[in-house]
Amino acid sequence: MKSNLDVSIFVDELNAHIEAFQDASDVASHALENDVVFHASFFILVNDVLKDNSDHSDHSNEESTPC
Repeated sequence: MKSNLDVSIFVDELNAHIEAFQDASDVASHALENDVVFHASFFILVNDVLKDNSDHSDHSNEESTPC
């Protein structure tokens, strides 16, 4: 049985769809990595700021005015 279909066209189309899926997956992966790094860095920064700029509230009894 002879056919007019060119198999290479179907292979090219399938390959294009697979590459598009892989590209979308790569973009999502990089976005997730950047998001995780950003949030981790933000939490480290907040922790450092709170630790360095605390007013030592655990000594509040020593700093209070006498009654």
